[in-house]
Amino acid sequence: MTSTCSECGALKIAKEEPNLVVPVTTSWTLARLQQLAKSNEPPNDSETAFLRAVIPNTAARLTCLEDEISQLKERLELLETERAEVTNYHSSNAAILSPLRRMPSELIAEIFSWSLPTADEMRGPDVKKSPWVLAQVGSRWRKISLSTPSLWTLVQVWGEDIDDSMIKLVRKQVKRARARKLKIHFYAAEDGDSAVQLELFDFLSERCAEWEELSVQLTPALVPRLGALRGRLPSLQRLWIQWDKEENHVGDDPIRCFETASSLVDVGMQCESGPFTSVPLATYQLTSYRLQGPWEMHQRVLEMAPNVVEAQIVTSSLPEAGGTILDLLHLRRLYVSQPKVLDFIRAPASLDELGFWWDTPESVVDCLDHFSPVPVQSYSDCIPEVYPTPVPRQRS
Repeated sequence: MTSTCSECGALKIAKEEPNLVVPVTTSWTLARLQQLAKSNEPPNDSETAFLRAVIPNTAARLTCLEDEISQLKERLELLETERAEVTNYHSSNAAILSPLRRMPSELIAEIFSWSLPTADEMRGPDVKKSPWVLAQVGSRWRKISLSTPSLWTLVQVWGEDIDDSMIKLVRKQVKRARARKLKIHFYAAEDGDSAVQLELFDFLSERCAEWEELSVQLTPALVPRLGALRGRLPSLQRLWIQWDKEENHVGDDPIRCFETASSLVDVGMQCESGPFTSVPLATYQLTSYRLQGPWEMHQRVLEMAPNVVEAQIVTSSLPEAGGTILDLLHLRRLYVSQPKVLDFIRAPASLDELGFWWDTPESVVDCLDHFSPVPVQSYSDCIPEVYPTPVPRQRS
């Protein structure tokens, strides 16, 4: 027999059960059966007759139950299949009404920009990360990501990772960035393949007029290529320079490409020990200065950078007594690794922030007694990260 569900109209299966006749038993009979079940005692003749009458009935009932369970399982499979189909259909229809479909492309592009990894979270183009992965999620996302050049402007590579496949990805990325200002983070490595590194740098140099930011790790092989960019960096605003191996950062010829970079306002260099290849800069317009190196380097640059607003002076050497006083009359934020350096800086009547390292509180008090810019609005016992852009350290 069949009937319909009052809720959804589905068919219900009704099965007539067999007529099971079980002999009437007394409480004594039930107790006796339980006693026999818990022992190895054989039943007597009357008990045997009783059991032989019961067993066929229970066997028939079990057969009936097995058939019913089998039918229910088949019915359950059909219902689960239908549920999956209806769920997919429901989700598909609900997705059509999703507000995301009506979200302006400009807003989606803005959301995409917040998904981009920072420079210290990447070593090179990665098709499993943003922005590459955005172009793999539906036609609309692909169209938006490919039509938003700003998503593709950060190009970061490490020399030891460069191979033909990476070069292809970088070429594709630069093409997608189109005429946007590029942020080039190129960390050459002497332990890598010099030929492929120079090939990729030469390709990027074809767009050097569009470089807005350059963070570069130099090798002796790369220095001439960089020097050849003199007069070709009109858009460069931020610069960071470090060397792959410190023992190789001495050169006979200066790197002169940056002294004609007329838009340069933010400069940082790392030279922790020894002499450093001369890097003349277009200094007059500098507003942000970060350098780790000998005091002589700081003095040489800052003497020609009167408009610096923020300076980070990290040095292990101290100025000589009676040395030149640096006039930094636009300075607002100053960070030094050696408090004694404050004796050689003339700053405005007040600073927004002053940060330094110290060995003892007494050494700080002694230096501040001779430092003119008071009051200082805030003090700090540390120096912000010296690098102007996140620069990952070399792999061990």
